[in-house]
Amino acid sequence: GSVVVPYPNLFRLGYGCDPNVSWLPTSLGSSLAAWYKADAGCYTDAACLFTAASAQDLYRASEASLRAGDIDFTIVAFVNATTLTGYPQLFAKGSPVISGGEFEAFIETADAKPKFRVRNTADAATSTAASATPLTSAWAMVECYHNSVADLIGVGVNGEVPATAAHSGGVLAASNAFKVGAGGAGVAFNGAQGRIGYW
Repeated sequence: GSVVVPYPNLFRLGYGCDPNVSWLPTSLGSSLAAWYKADAGCYTDAACLFTAASAQDLYRASEASLRAGDIDFTIVAFVNATTLTGYPQLFAKGSPVISGGEFEAFIETADAKPKFRVRNTADAATSTAASATPLTSAWAMVECYHNSVADLIGVGVNGEVPATAAHSGGVLAASNAFKVGAGGAGVAFNGAQGRIGYW
C-alpha cells in the first residue's frame, strides 16, 4: 500500500494504486499527467524506479509555483537508494554548481549522506547543507528546506533535526525543469522514489 501524508503540492511518481494518474495537484497546473517519463519501463506500483545506467528521469517544465526566490520552502522526498555510483541526484531544478542552476538534492557517495545545495538570487554563490544520517538500501524520508528569515538551508533524514548551513541572498528563481532522477551526464540515481512534496 501507499503512505498518505498531508503535504500540499504532492507529486505522486508511481501510478499503480492511483487510477487517475494524478502525479501533480491542480494547484500546480491543470494537467494531471504532468510528469514526463524518459523510459517506458520506469514505473512500478506506487513508486518510480530509476536506473543510473539508463539515465532515467521524470521532469516537469518550470512554472511560477515551482520557482523559489527569497522565500521559505520545503521539499520532502521518499527515496530508496540502492547502489551509489557517480553523482546520485534525487531531484533538482538545474545544477546550482553552474550559473543558472537553482537547487538540488543529491547523495554523497563517500558517506551516503544526502546533501542540499542552492544558488543565490544573484546567481553568484552556492551553499550546501549535509545530513548527519546516511541513507541505506531502505525507504527513507529526505527533507530539504530554505529559511529566508534565518538565512539557512537544511537537510535531514526521517524526521531528525536537519543539519543546516548559512545561506543569504535567497534561492535563484529560473526556468529550469524540475527533474527527479537523472540530471545529465554522470548525474543519475539508482533506486526508487515514491512521492515528493514541495511547499
